Amino acid sequence: MSKNGIVKYYWEDNTDSVTERYENLSEMELQMLLTSEDIEIKEQDVRINEMGDLLIDIKLIRTNKKGRVKIIVIPPEDFRIKSNYDDLDLSKCIFCCHTTFKTKEELIEEGYSKKLIEGLAESAIDDLGEEVYSRFDDINTAKYPAGDDKAIQIDECYKRIDWDKDGYTELRKITLANGTEVLDNEEIDYIPFVAITPIVMPHRFFGRSMADITMDLQLTKSTLLRNILDNLYLINNMRTGIVEGEVNVDDVLDSRPGGVIRMSAPNMVSPIQTTPFGGHSYQMMDYLDAMKENRTGVT
Repeated sequence: MSKNGIVKYYWEDNTDSVTERYENLSEMELQMLLTSEDIEIKEQDVRINEMGDLLIDIKLIRTNKKGRVKIIVIPPEDFRIKSNYDDLDLSKCIFCCHTTFKTKEELIEEGYSKKLIEGLAESAIDDLGEEVYSRFDDINTAKYPAGDDKAIQIDECYKRIDWDKDGYTELRKITLANGTEVLDNEEIDYIPFVAITPIVMPHRFFGRSMADITMDLQLTKSTLLRNILDNLYLINNMRTGIVEGEVNVDDVLDSRPGGVIRMSAPNMVSPIQTTPFGGHSYQMMDYLDAMKENRTGVT
């Protein structure tokens, strides 16, 4: 459907907190348990049983840090690139940007200063474009549901610039909130995007999609099919000629099976025959399908 697909790849650090409970631990077992890192004790109960042994009940929170390479596909309307960039390879791109909308809670969870984020204004998410709305149209929902449509626009920009004025350009990641507030500005050694396209065009970033090379065939097939259906409708409900004043017009317009047409004399109504399409119409449909297969290589 799209001319280009944008894939984003990056390293993601995840932190999961799990609550654990232990009962009847000995002092040695407790010491062994506490040798693990990232453990926070929340509750502790110490008692002595009938045998005089020390028993400990404990509740703790264990924090598990995980890391992984994450690969996501970005919707095309969320990606920005220098308009005259002429290469599918993004590694040397002068400027590109990933635009999205996030809530304050999401930004704070990502590690940004709570004080900074709380001072940002949330705005209504609107005018997302026809492509976004059409993507969700068939399931009667929206990308941003009503009532939860206020968020902060985040622009994650990657730009080559001589920031420190040493005569050499460097690649920097600059994150903007609402287009003005700088959340971070740091040097980075790679652009985390890969562009793919079904049909590569020379000296162009934007290629061509399968839709681009088949839309004219689809339009022709739609027109041809519509004519075939119109022909079938006319065969089943053919046009009728009447003698004016000799026929009840309402009866003629009512084309119910078995319906009665009132007339003052015989032969006041005569059907106008419609010639049915021959097999050549359906052969033309097959021909258009063959053209599509030849263009795309897809049966």
